[in-house]
Amino acid sequence: MVSRKPKTVLQFLKPSGYWGAMYKEALPCGNGLIGAAVYGGVADETIMLTHAGLKWQGYVGVLPEISEKVKEVEKLIAEGKPKLAQEILPNALLSKGYHPVPSVPLPVCDLKIRTNVSNNIKEYQRALNMETGECAVSYKDGSTKFERALFVSRENDSVVMEITKSGSKTIDVELSFDMHDRSDAKTQTLISKLPSNPMTKYENYFMYYSAKSDDDTDFGAVSKVSFFGGTMEFNLDRLRVKGADRVLIITKLFINSNKEKEWKKLKDELSVIKTTYDKILKDHSAIHSKLFNSASIDFACDDREKPVEQLLLDAYSKEELDLALLEKMWLFGRYLFISSTRPQGSVCTPFGLWCGEYKAANSYPRFDGVMQMLYSIAISGNLPEFLESVFSYNETNVADFKKNALRIYGARGIFVPSVTSSGTGLIGSVDPKDVHFTAGAALVANMFYQYYLSTNDKKFLKERALPFMKEAILFYEDFLKLDSRGKYYICPNYSPKNTPGNFANDSRLDIAENATIDFAVLKELLTGMLDGANECKVYKEEIEKWQDMLTKIPEYKISDDKVCEYISTQFTDNFIHRFCSHLYPCYPGLENAIGKDALNKYFKNAAIARFHNSNMDQTAQGYAYLSSVLSSMSCVEAYECLENIARHCTMNNLVTVDNDHKGSGLTNSDNWAAYQIQGNIGFTAALTEMFVASNKNIISILPNAPSFINYVSIENILTRCAVEVSIELNRKKGSLIINLKPRKNCTVSMYLPNYTKKINKGPVLKFDEQTFLVERIELLAGKTTQVDVKI
Repeated sequence: MVSRKPKTVLQFLKPSGYWGAMYKEALPCGNGLIGAAVYGGVADETIMLTHAGLKWQGYVGVLPEISEKVKEVEKLIAEGKPKLAQEILPNALLSKGYHPVPSVPLPVCDLKIRTNVSNNIKEYQRALNMETGECAVSYKDGSTKFERALFVSRENDSVVMEITKSGSKTIDVELSFDMHDRSDAKTQTLISKLPSNPMTKYENYFMYYSAKSDDDTDFGAVSKVSFFGGTMEFNLDRLRVKGADRVLIITKLFINSNKEKEWKKLKDELSVIKTTYDKILKDHSAIHSKLFNSASIDFACDDREKPVEQLLLDAYSKEELDLALLEKMWLFGRYLFISSTRPQGSVCTPFGLWCGEYKAANSYPRFDGVMQMLYSIAISGNLPEFLESVFSYNETNVADFKKNALRIYGARGIFVPSVTSSGTGLIGSVDPKDVHFTAGAALVANMFYQYYLSTNDKKFLKERALPFMKEAILFYEDFLKLDSRGKYYICPNYSPKNTPGNFANDSRLDIAENATIDFAVLKELLTGMLDGANECKVYKEEIEKWQDMLTKIPEYKISDDKVCEYISTQFTDNFIHRFCSHLYPCYPGLENAIGKDALNKYFKNAAIARFHNSNMDQTAQGYAYLSSVLSSMSCVEAYECLENIARHCTMNNLVTVDNDHKGSGLTNSDNWAAYQIQGNIGFTAALTEMFVASNKNIISILPNAPSFINYVSIENILTRCAVEVSIELNRKKGSLIINLKPRKNCTVSMYLPNYTKKINKGPVLKFDEQTFLVERIELLAGKTTQVDVKI
């Protein structure tokens, strides 16, 4: 029986019911490498099995030299002909035979379970325990209760399922493998090919599946089926267990290999497993729960036992979201993140581990802001080790990134493209929006530096972060030019996925000059590089040059009291668009973070304008990012963004989709509704920022906590000053308790909420009652310091 601890359990009253793509509302289980999606059928159950390393339909060629074309692009932009300019570099790549295609996920197979049902089914329930990673489907057939419980073991990389019963009836099931649902080969825009040569094999206690990918290697699965009581029989297309009291199915997957070799190898591995379901679960959950509980939240709410479907229905009818829904969505974002990737594994992608399509759009790593959203809880969620997958991926591909920089833009250093081609770091798309996005390396480099700030890992800073950051700066050294004022000019570049406003009603334009995002990430990159170089006492001969570069970055353009998306006068803001990368200095950047009010008004106005004008073009990811930006400036609209995600971008299994598919009038209405988990992860990150925010030396407590929340306990939030923060707010008692646990000896300042009355106790040197700033709190590494506040 799956544990029913209400806080960490999601309960459902019905199986997946999403039309035409049933995997979308399946319950996701995973260990960062192997995924299982449980549809929840009674008589006919499907469990989609996936592997993070199984990709296909990608192609990479030899990246040609086209940098001589950059001057032509600059000339056309200067002449006011950006439409002509945007085709120059892509056409140059195509004309020299470069046609890259990023690889996409390929589902391994479906495990099919056919169960005899003799009466009307009652007391149906699906449940997912996020703390253990265990999913269960239970129901009553007559007076007998049946349950199928499943998890993906972190201890031995297997999918483990047990079928049990309580009552007089016995278990009678047919088990088989099949190619994943062939109807999922149809995508929004085309129909994909299918894997070739699917094969199954059945024998006593074992089932086998294999198929060929487009590289002519095999992938597949082997299951060992154990039963207690009853009998087993098999034929060419299935294995059947009859009259059993309990059935245990353990499945292992293989990819990029030979089926005969892997079938034998995995059979041997499975044959020596003699332990029970409960023992494997115990070993697995010890690892999983430690990750899941590295940070926590508690609203002390009353409705935790409500099924998810009811919580979502209530979201439509109530003025406020149920606290139980907020709590579960915060926890679910964490669950999806730790289940989708692992520190030493593949980078997280928008589908997580549960892509059921054969040629899914945007299912590959993207470095134009999507990666930052997918890893937005790595630091605040006290899971910084998970960033290792991002760092390793980028470090491995530095040689290819250098080719991108040199052959496309004639520059030294690295060019990290929005999309990489299959199995390499070479640019993976000739779409203008990908060719012209030049801020990718700086965005990634800043992730390296923020990891250092949060962990105080000086070895990482010196040996990994600073060398990568230097390569990103080197690109800008060659790529940037000076205008007549002696300020930097960037051409071409691009503000991700957003056509400038003065071209929005004409046709799409995926090129610009002087996009704010490049200058914002460059400023943060240079600032971090200077701080890091001084800390490690390296690159002394280059510090003066980098300081000079900082002085040449132009001021942000302000128009109508708003920070503009382009510093160029040739391009105007498009407020009816979901993407707003020019707000990077507010989040996840540090430039306009806590305590810096000089530009606050202009960033705030820009963010609010985007919120009020872009609703019909928004997505779950867009709302999540905008929520974090707005929260950094204590705007009430931040919470409204989260409400819109919960009400309009969430399926019945709580997974977010890119667009509203129910015709509610918010977001870019789209009945395809692309499955994506960055909305879930971004929801968790944004809600966290409302309770604890930080930069490299300041912590802000409850900067934007919704006023209707009377109680919250949030624990072990990791900040960018390498301090773990736990708080307990009780408005009814007028109390706020703050615990600070640093990873290093440090001095931090802390903003308290503006309804603070006094500090009852704590090592307070100075408290400004006008700004609510507590200055210079001395903290000792590993020692918890408590501040008790009356509100």
